[in-house]
Amino acid sequence: MPRITLVKLVDYRKWTEELGFDREGLIQIKQAEIYRWIQERAWSMGFFAMPLMYDHYLILTNGISREELIDLAEYIEEKTPCSIKVVSITHKNPAIAQLYASRILQVSENKITYIDGEDSVNVIAHIDLNDITSLINETSIYEAYLEVNMLLNQLSSQIYEQNGLVSYLGGDNFVAILPSENYEKLITRIPGCLKVGVGVSINPREAFKLATEALTRIRKGYVKTNYLIIQSSS
Repeated sequence: MPRITLVKLVDYRKWTEELGFDREGLIQIKQAEIYRWIQERAWSMGFFAMPLMYDHYLILTNGISREELIDLAEYIEEKTPCSIKVVSITHKNPAIAQLYASRILQVSENKITYIDGEDSVNVIAHIDLNDITSLINETSIYEAYLEVNMLLNQLSSQIYEQNGLVSYLGGDNFVAILPSENYEKLITRIPGCLKVGVGVSINPREAFKLATEALTRIRKGYVKTNYLIIQSSS
């Protein structure tokens, strides 16, 4: 089961309002910095961070110990203008894991909550929209952006209904965190206009690496289907 860690920046709105009226550029800069710091630290530990609403982050943290979680939380809090709360939990369905973690964040007074559980495989899909360049050339950059956003909403709803999670990576790329059971059936339902590389590993970073490798093989025409699954050999 994947281990989902949710990070909440406490009183984030209060911090933004204290910046005055001429603040939006500063907020965007700070959000980018916080995401970079969290992603750099997570990636160096073999994890992967997904921004949700920029005052909340979801990190895939399979294998993290309670002590390592405390260290990670302390690092993040040093880098943010707010205090933080953290919940770490495992579940075979990523959507259910984040649901439980969200509820705990709302009701618990604990700064850090670590719930023991079995850490097993992560199933990560690296998803790419076919030929975004032609769409831009035929329409415009903004219309292509609208198309990508509509696709993101459609894909997010479809995969969430199957207990997975989706986030936007930029350009025409998305990442999906899929349930550890029956994910093959879910992948076959993804629209044919998308290429889907899937990596399976207990380590989140390795799973993403394998997903990108699978997507690259599809792009180069090494397989005839629009999806490919690569599982870790270890």
